[in-house]
Amino acid sequence: MSKSGVRRIRNGLLAVGSVVAAFAVFESPAVAADYQGTADDYIQITQLQAKYDYALDNWDGKAWASVFTEDGIFHGGPTRCVIGHEQMIALLEKMAPSYTSLPPQQHVTVTGPITYIDKDHAWVHSPIMVIGSAGFIRPLVGGTGISFTGAYDDTLRRVNGRWLIADRAENTKTADYKPPAACPSPTEKPAS
Repeated sequence: MSKSGVRRIRNGLLAVGSVVAAFAVFESPAVAADYQGTADDYIQITQLQAKYDYALDNWDGKAWASVFTEDGIFHGGPTRCVIGHEQMIALLEKMAPSYTSLPPQQHVTVTGPITYIDKDHAWVHSPIMVIGSAGFIRPLVGGTGISFTGAYDDTLRRVNGRWLIADRAENTKTADYKPPAACPSPTEKPAS
């Protein structure tokens, strides 16, 4: 065999070895821990936000609670900490009557950048606004227009293949901002 033939074989083997080494690196557990999410993850999380908004727009406590994990936590500003589906449903049932005399509201959440901690845990900061509506092509009346702006800071968890909110903190970050309410330990009774 000629020297050029040996050189080609050697170079070919080096190239194959490099490709095999690259695959080994990219398939290593260290790289696999850097989960980037899939298109399905993104769609599920944006739909989760939409379901949350729609449930609040319709004062549907069961639908609202269903976007949270069973042990999910909602920090409603600096004073309210609601834990679990039962408390969430009760909160909306308690609040709904006071809103019946106001124009309908639409909650608008824009899914912000998603940080995947691993394939089953993520964090997202999403801007929100609540708009009071007087209907289509009507002049603004009392209670219409933008009534609230802020953001949600969410810890998400995948449960049985479905993304849910494990912890949501309302965050207005205004001049009078106060941190979200601290939640009691699971053995304490939360304040309502």
